[in-house]
Amino acid sequence: MELAREISPKAQELFLLLRLFRKSLGCENSIDVLQAQKSFLRHIGRFEDADLAGRIIAIQSVAPLELLSSLSDGQLHSKFWLAEELGKILSSRKGTRCFIVGGWTGLLSYILLRLYPELYGKVRSFDLDPNCEWAADELNRRSVIESWRFKAITANALNLDYKQPSFMALNETSWELLEEGIDLLVNTSCEHFPDFSDWWDRVPPGMLVALQSNDFRQAEGHVNCVDSLEDFMEKAPLSEVLGQGTLNLGAYRRFLLVGVK
Repeated sequence: MELAREISPKAQELFLLLRLFRKSLGCENSIDVLQAQKSFLRHIGRFEDADLAGRIIAIQSVAPLELLSSLSDGQLHSKFWLAEELGKILSSRKGTRCFIVGGWTGLLSYILLRLYPELYGKVRSFDLDPNCEWAADELNRRSVIESWRFKAITANALNLDYKQPSFMALNETSWELLEEGIDLLVNTSCEHFPDFSDWWDRVPPGMLVALQSNDFRQAEGHVNCVDSLEDFMEKAPLSEVLGQGTLNLGAYRRFLLVGVK
């Protein structure tokens, strides 16, 4: 819980809320589940998102493993750390158009939009897994309804054109072509890219990026880890570094880079 004491009070409250709900999903003992859910419902009112519990339960019925994994302590620590760092770096900006590749269940998008509603105008979350599109849209349902302030898309990050983004998004029963600019490109899953350099070459010079990787090679799908922050900076050289750091999560370390390519 060390990181939770270092982040802002609002972020800490949401962090504890999500952690508490994960406990209620993952408990095997029915008494523990009931106690965790009661605690969750006591706290949820303060965050003005009363139907969050129902949305998370719905996601669990479709993508239980993805949901539990995305709400792990390591994932929560890493994403709140990134959100708070971006909040400091981009504090003077409004309406940022943010693209997230490897967006998974949309947790990072939810955190960004809940903690910094004025900072982010549009958030787009891309993932290869079609289950993640539904889960991310469900988690961020309020922002989806709000003129697609948030939208998840099933797509391969290696096929996206980051200079002139153009992609198809499903609107209930019909498809819509979206052509939108990018102010901030986020990739918190660099370790999952078999050839990270292929993706990095697609990112145009001058683009603002936020990147995370780790040294946890034992995890399934971690095919391109880095050994240190310096190693990460060699793989993703930036013309201007705005933020960087290492977060020790016990079993592994998470590395963060924010800057201009």
